[in-house]
Amino acid sequence: MGINVKDNIDVYRGLSQKPSLGDDLLEGMAKIAAFYGIPPSKGYHLAANGHLPGVFKMGRKIFLSKSAAREGISKKARGEI
Repeated sequence: MGINVKDNIDVYRGLSQKPSLGDDLLEGMAKIAAFYGIPPSKGYHLAANGHLPGVFKMGRKIFLSKSAAREGISKKARGEI
């Protein structure tokens, strides 16, 4: 019973990988609103007026980039925007 070096290398590689784009995106206003802690109706209103950082549309679907949302909120909190 020894240490399996190959398994340890695979674990290390897994930790060093960046999250995929799919891990960063939320699809649909229900999930986006839950992320922000607001009702979906408020989310639609804020998104339509450009007040939800990280929200964008592709075709008829609405998405949120969680990393862009966090960055936008941080900038707003610092008074940069």
